Amino acid sequence: ARSSLARVPSASAPGMAYAAAAASGAGGARPGPGPNQPDVIKAVRHYVDKMIPAKGRTGGVEGMKVLLLDNETKGMVSMAIGMAEILEREVFFVGTIDRERDAMPHMKAIVFCRANSANLRLLADELKTPKHSQYHIFLSNIAPPSFLDQLAKADVHSRVEQVREYYADYSAVAPELFSLNLRSASLMCKPAAGPYGSLTMEEATFQRSLDGVMSVLLAHKLRPAIRFQGTSPLAGHFARAVDSSIGSQRELFGLMPHSSPSPLLLVLDRKEDPVTPLLTQWTYQAMVHETIGLWSNKVDLPPSTSGAAGQKVVLDPVHDDFFAEHMYSHFTVFAEAVQARLKEYEAKHKTTGSISSIEDMRRALERLPALRRARDNVSKHVAIMSELDRRVRNHKLFELTVLEQDLAEQDALSRHFEEVSALIADPAVRAFDALRLVMIFALRYEVDGSRQVSELKVALASRGIEHGSVALVDALLEYAGVRARGGDLFSKKSVIARVRRGVSRSLKGIDSAITNHKPLLSDILADLASGRLSTTLYPAAGKAEGAGPAGTVIIFVVGGVTCEEAAAVHKFNTTPGATMRVILGGTSLHNSASFIADVEAFSKAGAAGLGTPGPAAGAAASTDRASAGISIDVGTLGFGSGGVAPRGGSSYGTLS
Repeated sequence: ARSSLARVPSASAPGMAYAAAAASGAGGARPGPGPNQPDVIKAVRHYVDKMIPAKGRTGGVEGMKVLLLDNETKGMVSMAIGMAEILEREVFFVGTIDRERDAMPHMKAIVFCRANSANLRLLADELKTPKHSQYHIFLSNIAPPSFLDQLAKADVHSRVEQVREYYADYSAVAPELFSLNLRSASLMCKPAAGPYGSLTMEEATFQRSLDGVMSVLLAHKLRPAIRFQGTSPLAGHFARAVDSSIGSQRELFGLMPHSSPSPLLLVLDRKEDPVTPLLTQWTYQAMVHETIGLWSNKVDLPPSTSGAAGQKVVLDPVHDDFFAEHMYSHFTVFAEAVQARLKEYEAKHKTTGSISSIEDMRRALERLPALRRARDNVSKHVAIMSELDRRVRNHKLFELTVLEQDLAEQDALSRHFEEVSALIADPAVRAFDALRLVMIFALRYEVDGSRQVSELKVALASRGIEHGSVALVDALLEYAGVRARGGDLFSKKSVIARVRRGVSRSLKGIDSAITNHKPLLSDILADLASGRLSTTLYPAAGKAEGAGPAGTVIIFVVGGVTCEEAAAVHKFNTTPGATMRVILGGTSLHNSASFIADVEAFSKAGAAGLGTPGPAAGAAASTDRASAGISIDVGTLGFGSGGVAPRGGSSYGTLS
């Protein structure tokens, strides 16, 4: 067989080629120059450019070709490059390897997929009866030797020209944010729920998370010191698994240049801060995700906003400069920016409309494509803003937020009990929002207000919320209550923490009523930047301590991250004089509904306990997330209003 394996890190730093033989050949590649700052979108984009370079650039597969993806990589690619741009690169057809298609023997095939057993079977079937003249296979992560051996044996017609590892095994949501789009990551800390191929469900989720983190490290050429949240057995197990995997891949990590200050991987556990994913959000990206739903950077606008049939729109910083500028802006700031952009478009449109000569007509025609794009972009954001405003007014989200923020920041048991009870009884407040409020209340007053928590659960039931949904309050306390957490989430234990929070509130003033809350991650970032992050609370996995100030920091949250935390990271990265660059990632990108669905999956998995958190570190087995995903239905709360991803399979978007 002529297949060979080349291992190619991204171009985020001056690169070296990593090559390993597979079958009877060996190949290598040297990445080109890249940006100085780590950027997960640019890293994925770099690999796409190498597979299908832009017109006029050298390298890649020349001539007309087809691009074949799997159900995961199609989402990863679509978040880095649009379909129109792909088609401009002499790509005649884009499809997935699991779908039937006509033979095109005159065209070459570029395949970008995960190195898992399902894709191996599909590739083997494809190579037995090839539909294309050549196959250039790019794998999104480290390929087990057995995968390459079986692929070489399947290539009976010698159509495979090359096999390369391009480490883009994650969804790049923003330059400093990535997600693995895994549902029910909480199952990693429960006993296995049942068999899944050669792995249990729990092991499959764990291994997929390990694959994703290894991919990010390799894409950015980072061999980091590793630290983890010491109060979480799961975070510790995962951190040690990453350390073991790095040690087993000396060919890839052993030659990486040492940098000063050294990079750091910090592994956290979602259950240490269960309040942040339950709060109503007011920055643009977070508000869209919480209120409507943002999956693979795509938003499904309802018919009331976008017309009779509804509309799917793209909201991502790659294809939308306006969104890139305002994704972390407060809703009122964003609304003012939309209004200014609308006035700017109207002014340009009036200028174009004044035509008194042939030259005016020529200039107007030249401006039409740009004006049409500007119109479509403005219309999209106006439609989203309109829908957000409607939901804020109809569902009393402002009143809810004021109480949520107060619950998260202050102790006032009697007053909070009365205010939560009043909102539960208000018919304008959705049942789902009432449940969220009770969950936040239960987390705050689990110890001091158990009687009030019980009364609020009765109030939820009296409102008509079914027993299974009310029981999620207790499930949350089991998953992330005081006995499951190790830290001081509400600053009740530490006098210094209480004083610091009080000073912070007094400085912010009244305008902070809906944005007063600060995620736990913000304090961790401050301690990291100053080199004061406790080595007792956040010990090292492996030999490197990583106790001092770090350069590049990858923070990975087992159990998922939130848009509020992403905004905190962005604010930290853009602070003048910052010397530390942070990339945030997680098993998923949560809104409140997906987090509660995760809690329900945890509850259904059985009695609490760590069990066996995953396969042996560095194990070659891997799974297809779309197959491993669980469809969650949380009672009758109507999550379709903008919480969980569509049921029936993957939450990834399509190339559009």
